[in-house]
Amino acid sequence: MSEPVMEKETVKEWLDSLAARTTSYGSDDIRMQNFLHMIGITKAICVRGIVYMEGEGTIQAPPMDIHTVARWVIIKYNKAEEAVK
Repeated sequence: MSEPVMEKETVKEWLDSLAARTTSYGSDDIRMQNFLHMIGITKAICVRGIVYMEGEGTIQAPPMDIHTVARWVIIKYNKAEEAVK
């Protein structure tokens, strides 16, 4: 399957889309890794839809699929947004 050409979208729109999809693309890997680095998870590596939060899979930080990480980020964002209200 070829990678779709995406219109400009916000990070939130991209995360919502990624969380809802069952497929991911190389651009999603790059974008997720860069995003995680920007929010302070500097060891994170994303390869072929799998995210290694500590740079490798460990018992304490097992690898997660990119869709689960997107859902996790959305949950954290929503909780933080509620806390400021």
